[in-house]
Amino acid sequence: MRSATTRRAAGPMDDRVTGQPTDLPVEVTNLVGRRREITHLLRLLKTLRLVTMTGVGGSGKTRLALRVAERSRRNFARTGWVDLSGLTDDSLLEYQIAEALGIRDQSDRSVSEIVLAYLRERDLLLVLDNCEHLLDACATFVDRALPAAGGLRVLCTSRQPLGLIGEHIFTVLPLPVPDPDQPLHAVSGARYPGVALFVERAAAAAPGFTMTPRNRARIVELCRRLDGLPLAIELAAAQVHRLSVDAIDAELSDQFAGSSGEEPLGRHKALAATFDWSFELCTPAEQVLWARLSVFAGVFELAAAEHVCAGAQLAAEDIWEPLAGLVDKSVLIRDDNAGEARYRLLDTVRQYGLDRLRGVGGLNGVGEAGLRRRHRDWYLDLAERFHAGWFGPDQPAWNRRISAELANLRGRAGERGPAARARGVRLAAQHPGRARRRRGRRPRVSGPGQGAGRSAARRAFGRRPRLRPVPQR
Repeated sequence: MRSATTRRAAGPMDDRVTGQPTDLPVEVTNLVGRRREITHLLRLLKTLRLVTMTGVGGSGKTRLALRVAERSRRNFARTGWVDLSGLTDDSLLEYQIAEALGIRDQSDRSVSEIVLAYLRERDLLLVLDNCEHLLDACATFVDRALPAAGGLRVLCTSRQPLGLIGEHIFTVLPLPVPDPDQPLHAVSGARYPGVALFVERAAAAAPGFTMTPRNRARIVELCRRLDGLPLAIELAAAQVHRLSVDAIDAELSDQFAGSSGEEPLGRHKALAATFDWSFELCTPAEQVLWARLSVFAGVFELAAAEHVCAGAQLAAEDIWEPLAGLVDKSVLIRDDNAGEARYRLLDTVRQYGLDRLRGVGGLNGVGEAGLRRRHRDWYLDLAERFHAGWFGPDQPAWNRRISAELANLRGRAGERGPAARARGVRLAAQHPGRARRRRGRRPRVSGPGQGAGRSAARRAFGRRPRLRPVPQR
């Protein structure tokens, strides 16, 4: 076990580092249930420095953490949200944190020192969402930050704990559903949030839908079959506009019966079976698009999807239709920011699509390698257009766009292999000043991309910031 100590570090805040408040992600749907969990987590964060919310994929950890962060605004001077789902290179963790907190620096210090200086004199709740694939990097950062910043609290969501001494593990369970021996007349959404979630999401998909004495038994059986997993329930409820509750329950029952013994058991099996069923309900074009979209990290725009995902069975000009279909089926999430529509897959949904992509060779004609090459080319072109047009009246718009695309850009800059890394250097070098700022260097204008290119090369080749030894106490 690692140590998570709680020493307050004294010293004035360096005025060379500034950070702007960052809004939390906007909730696009109502959070159903979780009152007790919210109250408990808020109480824990008043006394504990590190709380990690663990649970199976699809159990609602991110939504619960977001609501807790929102409610915590009154208890902390600042709340920072860091989405790690699209980050694949653990050496960029502190850059991601600095970006999320809006830190801008003009000193010669390392990014590690810059972030710690920012945290040191702030009363702040830092939420690290989706830590499971970056456990060691997250643990190292937290173990270094907590002793240095006495006003810092850290809330993590992960399928696994960080493994730190002093870490409080809070298990996020699925939503309550009625027991098999529960009388149906006693079932209500108020008592069973799993049922309430299905009814609310079904009514959103099919206006006018309600739970009645005729469909109550099927709704209860459906929610029970899905083990109360919020993501599985939402995927099932999204089909109510085209299927009856009886038909949904029957098809899911067949899906579970057809699952092989080699598949994961219990709640994992419920989620896997729901994904399989949701995939089968998609049109062939939607299935192809779901799999091909899995190469994106974070959000993307329609034009990017058209460039990357077009191919056999899916023309570029026709992609908007299956894209809209995936949004209607709650497979794809639409984010409207400043009037611009962007889309994203939840991490578990993206991973399912990637498994499908790898399992069937790209679903008729386009494999993963080809899709990733297109993805790389699209974002290289975007970076080059940014490099050409960022200095001028369009700079604010370009900065907003590049900030939104950072997960995809970083994914390409962190590719492995000499040729891929060389492309990563070229891509990152098109981002003048930004790469250098993330390493804590002052941007200099010395020629087209020269200074930024050297810094970008260090990032693209995976060199980590120099870390201090973890103090042993």
